[in-house]
Amino acid sequence: MLAPHREQLTGDEAHDRVRAMLAETVDTELWHAQRVLQAASTAAVDLSGCDALSRALDVAAGADVSPPAPNPC
Repeated sequence: MLAPHREQLTGDEAHDRVRAMLAETVDTELWHAQRVLQAASTAAVDLSGCDALSRALDVAAGADVSPPAPNPC
């Protein structure tokens, strides 16, 4: 398809056309995987053992994160 063209379909014909367009343009395996991931639990993730990731997420969220103080030991 080089340019959009108007179609007016109904019923099974419309359903089949949408399925064909999705098959041509969507990575259905990735789409399904994303649906599964998004349907998973929304409970908070425990990041207590991952300081670097916690800091990176804080920075991305706009928090003012100071570097950790050096350990005098």
